[in-house]
Amino acid sequence: DTLPPKLYEGYFGVWPSLTVGSGLNRTPTGMFIEPGSPLLNYYDFGGDMYIDSVYHNGGGFTMPQDMERTPGAEVLLRYDYEKKKMHNQISAWAWKENAATGRVVLCGSHPEGVTSGERLHLFSAFLKYAMDGNGAPKLKATLKMGEARKMDRCTHDNMPSYTRIGDRQYHHYTVEVPSGLDSLKISLKSVKGWADYDLYVAASYDGFAFLDKAEYEDISLGVDKVLAIPSPKPGKLYISVFCGTTVDAVETKYGTRYEGRVEVLNGVPYIIEVK
Repeated sequence: DTLPPKLYEGYFGVWPSLTVGSGLNRTPTGMFIEPGSPLLNYYDFGGDMYIDSVYHNGGGFTMPQDMERTPGAEVLLRYDYEKKKMHNQISAWAWKENAATGRVVLCGSHPEGVTSGERLHLFSAFLKYAMDGNGAPKLKATLKMGEARKMDRCTHDNMPSYTRIGDRQYHHYTVEVPSGLDSLKISLKSVKGWADYDLYVAASYDGFAFLDKAEYEDISLGVDKVLAIPSPKPGKLYISVFCGTTVDAVETKYGTRYEGRVEVLNGVPYIIEVK
């Protein structure tokens, strides 16, 4: 019989399979770059397919069978440490579930904190590969003409289609514009006590209405505003709401502390209507 895997209380679940503890602490190891590793798209790491002296402190590795049961998983690196069973096991890997999800990059060691050389390039490549795997945007909803939608739920309510907007976050919508309109108005209204936040609204016929490419936008301060579109074309119109209010990040001797408008971290409620 085999014992069930031990699940730690702090486990986030970002990797839906198993890992094995290395049993090695406070010791650097080498790492073999897997042939065809996507990390090579960012740096050549000296051209020898090897990275030396990556700090390791009790991290783990994943096994081939765990990769096989997770479609889309990719091997990035393997350990070089012959004194332990971790040798030649998978030390870094990536996983992107589907086109709508982001990519998670996992590593059992610690290249972060190094300020030069191949270990710096390694951590940089991890970040770049993860960010290049951003998921496609998702719609919150298709709005109905003349029907107000209240976005006031908290995250713990588990109702993402009605959840408040977080700092530096987009909410995306569409609406079907009927023919024959002289004008179309997209209104944002504040919920009592939440007017003093900066929510922007944008619209575009050509895909998701990000602020840097939207055909129409209102980036005035505050929540309450109306974006008017004269003689709108019939058909699908993309609408976005963006929260411009954020916190101040202050570096301290014990790490980063958030100050200022910290309440925005729990989201800003608003009401959106198209008519």
